[in-house]
Amino acid sequence: MLKEEERREREQAIYRAVLRLAGSGADISRLRVQEIAAEAGMGKGTVYEYFASKDEILHRMTSYCMDSELSRVEELLDRCTTLDRVEQAMTEYLLDMHRTRGEVYWVLSRALAAKGRKYPCTWSRLLRGRLEKCLNRMVERLQKAGEIDPALDAGYCVFVLISVFMMHAVELGVHDEQGPAAEAVSANARRMLSRALRPMPGNDL
Repeated sequence: MLKEEERREREQAIYRAVLRLAGSGADISRLRVQEIAAEAGMGKGTVYEYFASKDEILHRMTSYCMDSELSRVEELLDRCTTLDRVEQAMTEYLLDMHRTRGEVYWVLSRALAAKGRKYPCTWSRLLRGRLEKCLNRMVERLQKAGEIDPALDAGYCVFVLISVFMMHAVELGVHDEQGPAAEAVSANARRMLSRALRPMPGNDL
């Protein structure tokens, strides 16, 4: 195994250990490197080969978490062949993230904020670039399939998609995950995508 691959795998094992501990209710602010090492199945000294402190682990985890989430989104969207499937896939993704990882991410962000840390802006820009490339690929594919109006500018389509799903994510955080309110959120997202992007006679955008 290449040294760089081994390093990446061990770093990710440490990140996953912290996420498991946080998910099981551990107080991140009181978490010790020894506990993280034990959960990751390695010695404390090994952890210190990759990180100078627990704070550095938490700070660098933001990039890992954002990268992991974007990889999930890319995999989902690259399989979508219709606008309805896009809305369905993103609804399923947002619900899964909210149910299984949202609280852990919130705890992590609170721990970083308490230390005066900010998310790494460079990584945020890089990840947004990846997301835009993924969405551009999807827009081009759906325009060729007649699902998105081919006369629409790709930049506009990407803006619509990001805007709809950002609002969708916000609404899911406000309403219950199931029931009439959640169904209304999904219906509104589907309606907005259809009206803004589908080919329509007389649709003068």
